Amino acid sequence: MFDNHAKNARSGYISYRYTRRSVVSSGGVTHVQAQDARYENGRLETEAFSGTLKGDAGLRLVQEMERRMRRRMEGFFDPMDRLLPK
Repeated sequence: MFDNHAKNARSGYISYRYTRRSVVSSGGVTHVQAQDARYENGRLETEAFSGTLKGDAGLRLVQEMERRMRRRMEGFFDPMDRLLPK
């Protein structure tokens, strides 16, 4: 039992994560790439993919991200609005 505990303590000591995403839209075509790497419990795992989307997928993606960001900012500033003089 002691050996397993010591092994788990050593292997969980270092962990690392790396994530990269890229979305490029040009000429009605959107190129998407992603790469993930993680080192946990003494194991290195990687994943990667790339693809192409036709049409206005890039524009829709940007619009959705802007909408989500606006909603988060509104949620952040709404409580502060009560503190401002009217």
